[in-house]
Amino acid sequence: MTKKNKKTVTCIDCEEKTDNFYPVPNNRGTLYKCKECYELSLTRSCRNEYSYRDIHYIANAIKN
Repeated sequence: MTKKNKKTVTCIDCEEKTDNFYPVPNNRGTLYKCKECYELSLTRSCRNEYSYRDIHYIANAIKN
């Protein structure tokens, strides 16, 4: 059996080379983030969505 060569890319956030990455679609093409940076950005975006939703929920409750 022959081993497949793993593709190595440079992460756009931490600028380290890695073979454990996620492709991130962009309007200019595909960018790559390493696993740690991708999961950290996903966690941060979810946290921001929850806090943003809570702000609107509280503001709408005050109006009524």
